[in-house]
Amino acid sequence: MNSLNFLKCLNVTSIYSCFFWKSNRQKVLQIFKTEIFTSSSRNLSTFSQLFDGFDKNVTETLQQRKFLKPVEDAQGKFGYDRGILSKEIISNWRSEWWRYVILGNKFVINVALEEFIEAVKEDEDIWEKLIIKHLMKSIQKQTPKLPLCVAANVVSHPKEKYQNDLLLLAILVEKRHEKLDFDSWNSNSIRWMKKYMQKPAKIVTKSVENSDTNSHKKNDIVYNYNNSLLLLQESTLLSSDFLRTMQNWNEVETTLKTQPSMIVIKHNLQNLLAATLADGYHTISFPNYFNRQLRIHPYLAPVKAAVYIKGESNDQLKELSKELCSLIRSMNATCWNANELNLNYSDADESAVVHGIVISQETLETGLLHIRNRDTSLKVEAHITELEEKLFKYLEPT
Repeated sequence: MNSLNFLKCLNVTSIYSCFFWKSNRQKVLQIFKTEIFTSSSRNLSTFSQLFDGFDKNVTETLQQRKFLKPVEDAQGKFGYDRGILSKEIISNWRSEWWRYVILGNKFVINVALEEFIEAVKEDEDIWEKLIIKHLMKSIQKQTPKLPLCVAANVVSHPKEKYQNDLLLLAILVEKRHEKLDFDSWNSNSIRWMKKYMQKPAKIVTKSVENSDTNSHKKNDIVYNYNNSLLLLQESTLLSSDFLRTMQNWNEVETTLKTQPSMIVIKHNLQNLLAATLADGYHTISFPNYFNRQLRIHPYLAPVKAAVYIKGESNDQLKELSKELCSLIRSMNATCWNANELNLNYSDADESAVVHGIVISQETLETGLLHIRNRDTSLKVEAHITELEEKLFKYLEPT
């Protein structure tokens, strides 16, 4: 499949900015198409393989709680696809990546989604006419200082046989500092991913030997689960000599008044999802008591809160539970009405619901309710007028 046809098969539903180049097409597509895209391509079998090393109890829980969806391919082979809650986790990873990695950088080149789609429709040369045009337009208005970051958040159409779920970051850096910057970006990236994990020590860096003289260095970041390595991130350092083989690159160097090298970082969202689910699975066992939980970080959790009715239910409590769900959803947080869904605490814990809002007859009389924490099972008493403020403290990214 050539580069343009590949782009045509994508339904880019969320693309903030993207950066590709036209040059010696064989070399460029070797880096960007083969390494960046093909390794992220998935079908049902490759996605299912991510869970081959998972404990049976884990996969059964994930399937029961709608994180995994059992499917059968054309050959009759059984496998898994992403369930509705897994899709929400991937969406949250995208949001966190954009907020933490991208917004902290001053110079990010943006390409409007509408313009990108229109260019694909009109059969334009994406590599040069659209992307290089935006790069030149940006640096001609104001010559930015390096590092210059360019990011792509690509989502493919769910009906396509092969889908690409990737976060791609290209950083132009000074040639003299390239290796130092490469190590720095990798260190920042591993710290970023570790802060969302219950077992951060399982995320490690693995150096990759690379015989390609155009790439000085390659690094992988992996999650170690049951002696299987889930590849979370691939990093490649491209030399300034290689970049000069690209058409119009001399003009970029002239405008920037330097010879930059490039760091290319790609996050594999399929593997990030698998690592998040494996990392969050937790069991609590005592004599006469057993409980399973998915302790997924509050910012990544697919459901932020659930409203429960304690004791005997009545029309007033049912109405109040609906109002509280609406309040929490107005905070841009997902919320379940546990009474309507017939959920108990164990159901919610297995679905990674972060907070439980418990109301009772006392709430109608005094306005007092309880906020239950998933990870500790402890409840904190609060007045109904304080609910929004207290939840905001937990749900708002800092």
